[in-house]
Amino acid sequence: MDIAKYILTAVIISAAFRGMDEIWLYILAGFIVTITVSLGLWLVRDKQKEE
Repeated sequence: MDIAKYILTAVIISAAFRGMDEIWLYILAGFIVTITVSLGLWLVRDKQKEE
């Protein structure tokens, strides 16, 4: 889940320096962050099923 934070931080910092004119970059970054957070949560899930 740290990867998602690093990607989001990189996008925010690059937007501060270059401006916010490339919307596809933010959409792509949001998609990658969503995938990495979901994967991280899936990997740390509780594997024991309570009955």
